[in-house]
Amino acid sequence: MRNLFNELYENNGWSYSFVEGGTRQEFVGLYPQAPRNVLVGVVVRW
Repeated sequence: MRNLFNELYENNGWSYSFVEGGTRQEFVGLYPQAPRNVLVGVVVRW
């Protein structure tokens, strides 16, 4: 099961900061994941 209950989360991201005009600027980006993702498998043996 992969996010069967539709939880909102981010597993990766980035941040960038710099100083401009004496003030610090900061940017943060997140990579949201699929809202619902279910993987199902079947094994058949004869």
